[in-house]
Parts: sequence; structure tokens; C-alpha cells
Amino acid sequence: MLPPVSSAGSVLIASMLAYLLFGAYCVQLATCSQTLDRGALRLLVHATTACLVLHLVFATHQAWKLLVVSPGNAEILDWPPKYTVLAIPALNGLLALLVQGYFAWRVWMVFRNGRLWIRVLIPCLIITTSVIQFGATIASTILVRRSLGKISLPVSLTNPALPSPKFRSMDGRFSDLFKLEAPIAIHLTSAVLSDALITGSMVYILNQYKTRTTFAETRSLLNTLIMNVIENCLITTVCAAANLISFFAGAPVLVAYAFQYVMGGL
Repeated sequence: MLPPVSSAGSVLIASMLAYLLFGAYCVQLATCSQTLDRGALRLLVHATTACLVLHLVFATHQAWKLLVVSPGNAEILDWPPKYTVLAIPALNGLLALLVQGYFAWRVWMVFRNGRLWIRVLIPCLIITTSVIQFGATIASTILVRRSLGKISLPVSLTNPALPSPKFRSMDGRFSDLFKLEAPIAIHLTSAVLSDALITGSMVYILNQYKTRTTFAETRSLLNTLIMNVIENCLITTVCAAANLISFFAGAPVLVAYAFQYVMGGL
């Protein structure tokens, strides 16, 4: 019987959160979608939904392999799955590019009465960081695929004597597993920066509108929108920052990777 992997609980929690976030997305999709939406916006929603469904399927497959299949194996576990483990970070990068691109467009449209250089600079920065984030996820995906091709799966989760000295057990340190510090660090850092830019710009724009209006009802509505932006965008920023900290702090692989289950749904 395999001894328990101490950090496997993070995968269970993250997979449950992924389902909760997908359910929240479905509720928003049902309540906010309108037949009069622009064709480009509807196409964006369809693409985002398809990516989220794939993301949830791959996360479920990985969690099943680790949490359900592993107790039945005596010595070894076929984890990580060679292909689904590559898909989730890439899907996260694509989802970030789609959603953050939409927010960049919204900032451009809403900030019409502000200074032109700010109206141009903020969306450009958001798009730039999103593209960098997506490119870093593709680069890390390619490097991980090459690394996985150099070892023989299944891989022991508990025995540190793996087939290659480049790899350790799944309770080892993230930076020791695939030696992908540069692309992963770029991916996580750009995610934090883009989320922080979106949060700050949306709060600033809504606050500017609030200071210009004299109607109490409008001010109350804008206060509600500001709080909604802070709650939603700040949660995403905090999660991205926690993922970045876990990477640089050398957290166990499963803890650091579990954040990827949640990031797509946020």
C-alpha cells in the first residue's frame, strides 16, 4: 500500500473549487447573456466556455488519477498524466488572454473622457502582459513535454530515487522537478501584473464616474460596481500572487500545481 502523499489534499481542494467556480460561471452565463449581444462578444463567450469545459475535464482526470487510482497501486502511480498535465497551464494562458483582452477593451471604451495617454497605455499594458503570459505558458508546456519524454512513467510519488537525477518525488520542490524557472516565473508574474492592472484601472474609472455625478442612486450603483470589481478582480490577483509565492518559496509540486486548477475558473 502506498504511503499517503502529504500534499495530495491540495489537489482535492483545488478540484472541488474548480467545480464550484464553473458552477458560478454557468449561473452568470445564464443570467447575464442576452440575445442582443454583439457577435464578437458571443463568440468570445463561446470560446471561453469551451476552454473552461476542457479545463474542468482535464482537472478531473488528473485528480482522479492521483486521488482514486493511486490507492489501488502497490508501488507506483502513473502521474502526472503526460497530456492533461500539459493542457491545464496552456488553457489557463488562453483563458487569461481572452478574458483580459475583453477587460482591456472595456477599459478603452469606458475611459473615453480621461486623458488619452492613460486610455491608450492601460489597455496596451494589459494586452502586453496577457500575451506574455500566454507565450510563457506555451513555452513551459513545450519544455514540460520534452522533460516528460525523457523519463519513464509511471513515476514514484514516495521514493526519491527517480529514474533521472533531474526529477524528485511529487513531494519534492517545484523548481527541482522540471527546471522551468524562467517560463513559469514569467507566466506567474505577468498574471499578477495583468490582474492588478485590471483591478486598479476599473476601480479608478468607476471612482472617477462616481465623483462626477450628483445623483444618489447613481453613486450607490457605482459603489456597488466598485465593490464587485474589488471582490472579483482582487480574488484573482491574490490567487495569482499566492501561486507566484508558492513557486518562489519552493512549495511541494502538488501544492504549486493545484493553483492551476483554480486560476482558470477565476
